[in-house]
Amino acid sequence: MDIANIGFQETNYPAGGLERNVRIFLLPEKLESRTMDLKKTVTLREDGDNPLYVRVTQEDGHRAWSSPTYLAVNGA
Repeated sequence: MDIANIGFQETNYPAGGLERNVRIFLLPEKLESRTMDLKKTVTLREDGDNPLYVRVTQEDGHRAWSSPTYLAVNGA
């Protein structure tokens, strides 16, 4: 990839299984925001436990996962 073509929009190159990839993008000179709001609809099992968790990827590529929160559904 030509360095002059690297921008804020991510370019992703697959690099094997297990979500391995090479991501190329510019970071802003100054961090403008430290918060985020997100709404997500998830499909739940009709009966039993539904483990829900959050995974975040930091700008340096490191990932963090929450412990699961279980939503129990009693299908009747």
